[in-house]
Amino acid sequence: MEIGPRRFRVRVLSAAVATLVLGNGLLYWSYGECLSAFFHFDDFWVLGRAAQIASDERASFLSIFAPVHGFLLYRPLSTIGYFLGIRLAFGNDPFWYHLVQMALQSVNASLVCLLAARLLRSPIVGLAAGLTYLTTPGLAIASCWPALCTVTAPTLFGLLALITWTSPSPVIRMTLTPLWFAGALASSEHGVVLPLVLFLATVLIPTDARGRAEIATLGLLCALSAAYASYKIYYLRFGVVFDFPDPIVRAVMLQGYTPEFSLAVFLRGIGTYVGYAFSPALFLVQQTASTKMWVGVGLLVALATTVVAFLRTQKRKAHFGIAAFGGAWFVVSLLPVIFLPQHVASYYVAMGAPGISLWILGGARGLRVSRQIAAAMLLGISLVGHWQGRNVILESDEFQFFRNFTHAAERWIRSVAELQLHSHVTEVVVPDSYLAQLVFVQGEVTKSLLCSPIQVRVVRDIDHVPEQPGRVILREPFWYPRDPQVRSRWLPRRCP
Repeated sequence: MEIGPRRFRVRVLSAAVATLVLGNGLLYWSYGECLSAFFHFDDFWVLGRAAQIASDERASFLSIFAPVHGFLLYRPLSTIGYFLGIRLAFGNDPFWYHLVQMALQSVNASLVCLLAARLLRSPIVGLAAGLTYLTTPGLAIASCWPALCTVTAPTLFGLLALITWTSPSPVIRMTLTPLWFAGALASSEHGVVLPLVLFLATVLIPTDARGRAEIATLGLLCALSAAYASYKIYYLRFGVVFDFPDPIVRAVMLQGYTPEFSLAVFLRGIGTYVGYAFSPALFLVQQTASTKMWVGVGLLVALATTVVAFLRTQKRKAHFGIAAFGGAWFVVSLLPVIFLPQHVASYYVAMGAPGISLWILGGARGLRVSRQIAAAMLLGISLVGHWQGRNVILESDEFQFFRNFTHAAERWIRSVAELQLHSHVTEVVVPDSYLAQLVFVQGEVTKSLLCSPIQVRVVRDIDHVPEQPGRVILREPFWYPRDPQVRSRWLPRRCP
């Protein structure tokens, strides 16, 4: 029986809502422990800047676009804007930051569902694609660390752009797609690949003929993206020295950003990131460099085969085109990071991971596999892979660093918070460390989180700091959690 357009849209929206609800449950089961975690690493300098804007009566929405660390970390929407919005809505409690970050992953999954359901004409396929996306190993740390909205937000805007660009309405394509591109680019440099992804969608996904205005719009987006990327490269080469004149600080900031342009690095990157993007392939992350390189070769051969099938097949051309687009989307999304072998991180797959599902599901339809069977098999093996690999992810170096840093930061801040209860304490001196610089200097946590006038001074040689009235020399934190698994709301909800 033929399903009418309106009934189909209702089913697709129902699948998207189901993805949102089931996705939140899946994420809570998988990473619910993160809701009791404290703030982590880059969170602190963003918290500090957001607190400054919130307390400044002269500040406006445009204040979030003022650079903090020059152009190196210029991601205004996904950093300052994101944290400021949560702060104004919920206050200082880290629980809400983690909850919103986790919920955003489910929102992205529902958008994956909408996109896949529309392209492959099946709500069941969309549901499978959306839930499969949430089993992506690289989303684990991205679900727990609020600062990684720098990959979550570009993914959100990228999915919205693809949904509008593949819309049958030229008006929607022309008006909304550039807006989503602007949001992706204002979220982080990962948005630079979006025009290329849209170009691949134009070529590989069969739609109505594009008008000249749409082609011109796409060309303009590509030009803007190229200009942004060119300036970023120029800045890293010549401009960063002005924002970070200290060579040691500059070396720390640029650590891992030295590219290595070689075919071997590219192939190893593909072989590594597919493990982070598809839960059944997680084992590839721990394989040798040679194995990863051959996996990369195999994936590129498979992608080339899919493209050939698209070019030479007539009856199933649309399905093979969607499959080819999915594979190409995954590869293209990695271009900002794939030539950085010293800067490999699991969460970089967030923007291209949906392409894996489209590749598999589109290819299955091209081979005449039933939609329901293909969807059930993909979701089944993804859930099994997620169930088996979840503990591997939670015990990975990324999560160990996450736990260690958040616990150490909370101990230091909680110790200072208890000292401020004594009215005679006006200054706390702590030893210099990278954590202390992030938390007390860049983050200014006494103002941004503790709402206290107490001054925390970070010194290199703490043994030569003299004692004086009102000063406490704190060589190490004295506060220990009674139960690390129990979260207590001890921070002031809002600063006056």
